[in-house]
Amino acid sequence: MNRPQLSAARKRIRQLQQTMENDLRIFLERTPLLRGQLHEAQTRCGKPGCHCNRGELHRAMVLAYRGGEKQYNRCPADQDILLLGEMTDRYQEFRQARARLVKASRELLEQIGVMERERLALGEKRFRKTETGKRTP
Repeated sequence: MNRPQLSAARKRIRQLQQTMENDLRIFLERTPLLRGQLHEAQTRCGKPGCHCNRGELHRAMVLAYRGGEKQYNRCPADQDILLLGEMTDRYQEFRQARARLVKASRELLEQIGVMERERLALGEKRFRKTETGKRTP
C-alpha cells in the first residue's frame, strides 16, 4: 500500500470536485447563449475619393455566427451590440467550461482508479492478517 499516493489522489479529487462545481454553475445559468463572435471589421469601400484609399479604413461591428450548418456575417444595430456581445461571450465561457469539465472528468476517473487500486491493496493486506486470510495459500 502506498499511503502518500492514496492521500495525493484524495487531495486531487477534492480539487477536481471544486473545479467541477464552479463549472456547473456556468451550465446551470438561465441566460441565453449565441454561438458566434462579435468583432470589429475594417474594410475598404473602393470609391476613388474615399478616405479608406488613404489608409483610414471603414470600421463596423460584425457578428459572425452559425445558424445551423451555415456561417453568417451580420452588422448588428448599435442598440443590439452590447446584448449580442454578452451572449457570444457567455457562449465562449460555456464552451471553455465544457472543455474543462471533460478534462476534469477524465482525470477524476484516473484518480478514482488510483484510489480503487490502493484501497484494494489495503484490503488484501488486512485480509491476510485475519485468521481466514492466513489459511489462504
